[in-house]
Amino acid sequence: MSVLDSYRLKSSGRFMVRWRVALLVALLSLGATLFVSYLTWRNQVDGHHRQVQERVTQLTIDISERLKDYEIALEMARGLFMASDEVTADEWRNFSTSERFFKNIPGTHGFAYVDHVKAEELDDYVRVIRTQYDPDFGVFDTTLYEPISYDDYCVIRYNEPMSRNANTIGLNVASIPASHETMRRSVLYDRVTFSEGFSLHQTGAAKVGVVLYLPLFQHNADTRTVESRLESVSGWVAMSVEMSAFMAGIWPEDWEGVSGVLVQRTSESVDRLLYRHPTQDQSTGGTKDTRGGAVYQASMPVEDWQWVLLVHEAHPNTQIAWSHVFLVGGVSSVISLLLVLLVWSLTRTRDRAYKLADELTLSLRESEQRYALAVHGSNDGLWDWDLATGRVYYAPRWKELLGVPEEEDIYTPEAWFTRISSGCLARFHAKLTDHIHGKSERFDLELEMHHADGSTRWMLCRAAAVRDQHGKAVRISGSLADISDLKQAQDELRALAQHDQLTGLANRTLFTDRLNHAIARAKRNSSYQYAVLFLDFDGFKVINDSLGHSLGDKLLSEMAERIRTCVREVDTVARFGGDEFVVLMDGIHSADDVQILSQRLLDRLAVPFKCETSEVISTVSIGVVVGTENYENADEVIRDADAAMYQAKAGGRAQYCLFDLKMHTQAVRRMRLEQDLRQCSFDEQFRVYYQPIVNLESGTTAGFEALLRWDHPEHGRIEPEEFIGIAEESGLIVSLGEWVLRESCKQMAAWRARFNDVLKMSINVNLSRRQMLSAEIFDVIDRVLEETGLPAQVLKLEVTESAVMDNPQSIVSVMQRIHELGVRLAMDDFGTGHSSLSCLHQFPIDQLKIDRSFIENMQEHREFAAVMDAIVSLAHFLHLEVVAEGIENAEQLSQLQAMDCQYAQGFFFAKPMAASAVTDYLTGFKEDATEAA
Repeated sequence: MSVLDSYRLKSSGRFMVRWRVALLVALLSLGATLFVSYLTWRNQVDGHHRQVQERVTQLTIDISERLKDYEIALEMARGLFMASDEVTADEWRNFSTSERFFKNIPGTHGFAYVDHVKAEELDDYVRVIRTQYDPDFGVFDTTLYEPISYDDYCVIRYNEPMSRNANTIGLNVASIPASHETMRRSVLYDRVTFSEGFSLHQTGAAKVGVVLYLPLFQHNADTRTVESRLESVSGWVAMSVEMSAFMAGIWPEDWEGVSGVLVQRTSESVDRLLYRHPTQDQSTGGTKDTRGGAVYQASMPVEDWQWVLLVHEAHPNTQIAWSHVFLVGGVSSVISLLLVLLVWSLTRTRDRAYKLADELTLSLRESEQRYALAVHGSNDGLWDWDLATGRVYYAPRWKELLGVPEEEDIYTPEAWFTRISSGCLARFHAKLTDHIHGKSERFDLELEMHHADGSTRWMLCRAAAVRDQHGKAVRISGSLADISDLKQAQDELRALAQHDQLTGLANRTLFTDRLNHAIARAKRNSSYQYAVLFLDFDGFKVINDSLGHSLGDKLLSEMAERIRTCVREVDTVARFGGDEFVVLMDGIHSADDVQILSQRLLDRLAVPFKCETSEVISTVSIGVVVGTENYENADEVIRDADAAMYQAKAGGRAQYCLFDLKMHTQAVRRMRLEQDLRQCSFDEQFRVYYQPIVNLESGTTAGFEALLRWDHPEHGRIEPEEFIGIAEESGLIVSLGEWVLRESCKQMAAWRARFNDVLKMSINVNLSRRQMLSAEIFDVIDRVLEETGLPAQVLKLEVTESAVMDNPQSIVSVMQRIHELGVRLAMDDFGTGHSSLSCLHQFPIDQLKIDRSFIENMQEHREFAAVMDAIVSLAHFLHLEVVAEGIENAEQLSQLQAMDCQYAQGFFFAKPMAASAVTDYLTGFKEDATEAA
């Protein structure tokens, strides 16, 4: 080979080497440029994803905080029921619209009170509601869901606002599957429970929502066990939340190009839609698989479920600055020619980069683990304690809650423990130790902690431990949440639950508790004595009705203040409701102390009350019990004081009466008679007697008055004066009165079928006030007349004057409807009440029966005769029949005939007779038909 050929060969080889090197450098430059451009793009994408993920996480924190406000609202509502024996519809409406308690709970679709009604008591429950509150009230099941079986009824009594919830009043919530199970869990665990998401139909357009329930229990009930809670549950306070309104103010309005859903994830990993953005179809809460298209996800524990927020960003690439990518690519192309010289440096840089990447990966994993545990424990001030190293990480929010500067470097557990108050420290260490050793699954404790400004704050500390494969705790993470406002609200509710809202006095609950302490002390110390005074104002209802409830409340407040000024600081004054007040005298020396206080109260409360432009006089009757070791509980003492108070009223009012054994005997007899009355058969023990009403002009019988008698199998004949009052108070008068009406009409129909003379006679039957106010009174009258075949005009119902005047508006409207049935009406015992002669024209009556007290006194007292004459004259002017009761001698008869009185009845003509004796009376037999004593 020639030298030239060799040179050419070498040149060609060098050329090929240079070319290869140039090609290699070009390829390396291109690869480097593309790689750096990719890293720039990837960094922007990752940064954008982190920002969106942080925003999604913050949304779940905001949702959790809002749910806390709902739970606080329900606790306040339960406190309202603890503070009162009964919450009226107006009180519930005022409470539900209170700006102080509910200004931070948007999304509330309905705020309801639900009654727990046993199945066997449903009819009585509906009857009471219709009678006392709403005549159109009814209980119904929903037809919107698959029917389920239930034991008791859960009836919506109130639901505010009524503008969109009126159609839910009376709804049996137990017929809704989601609500039925949720209410059961709320009683089992005595806490706020959340229902599954389902459609709300109150306004006609169904919307997705959930319902929160918190149980109510009977006053003084023991709720420490599940069995006692199930037995004593009286109802629930509930809040229906419409999720689209709930999310208003939480979901950012400026978040464009982003869609998302909030779902409820069950233990079977089934998602139930709660909310969708943008707001499309919100009408169903059915199960949907929404996870497939989601890019970002955050979850929060809500009771036994997880609420998961899934967010999808449609066009994330629009957020990337491509100019930066191109700029970096251009610069990278310029410097890529130097890559060959920097290989060694880049290799070392690469190694350092790999090492840094490993460290960052490890740190990221620890941060993710710390975040997951913090969400599990709380959504507030996070902390993370590495038990191996003893170092504690405190998040900025944790420091902010306790006033610690963010730049202050604290990392030891002592920095936390020293801020816990001494009263909570021992319990904190004990529970934390138990959790670390695996004796409890979660750490959950309320702590009183010292703030940097010197104040104390209540914190809720929640945490969970991470354990290795052997079960040993290696890390514990959790959070602090400031619950100072909640604790303050609980204290206020506790005070409300023990005091009367109108007067500020103790209520029945607090008074009973203090009285029980006094009873227990008296049993331990024989020298200790106490006394209870039961005060009831005379005629307060009349004052309240005439002046109005507003001035009546002012009068009660003034009464309470006067009572306060008469007692000692150690004594307890309470209001039981209405115009009933009680005083507990703590540590008296003798019964003289009680009598002195009683007289002082009588004198002080007898002074007229100034109400605006007028003065009101209302005396008080006081029942007094001096405590003895025989009393076992507060109810017994209050019962006897109440009995003594009624004895004081019976003795003339405006006086006090000391309880004695005779009163107790009467109270026991009254209680037993009420039990016998409830259990007896009317047909076996009760008899209807009939007393003739005589026409004074012709001397013939114009009709009969039906009078009830009780032949008790043990006590013999019991007079109406004793058992009618018991029947009235117990409510048995309604069924007993219906029985008397049916027996009297049936007997009168039998006499009319047998005697022609009876066709012109009427039958008078007494009607009580409670019967008049019964929702079924018209149906009862109509049904009895139809069953017996008695013409309506033959029946004459007697209503006492006092019953009419106690509630004139309601009673008069009932009397008008009875009159429209064709039945005639009589006002009985006229002159004993507080009406005047000028009121007679307002009442739809046909007959006036003058009380026997006028007849007994008109011979000896001229004023009684003058009043009698005036009553008879006015009755004739108003075209009313007049019947004088209690005629016992010829002189009384002569005076009545001189006054032109039309009718009379009394022993002078005939005593009340059994039906068989009346039959003889009508056939002309003049046997002495007398009433058995």
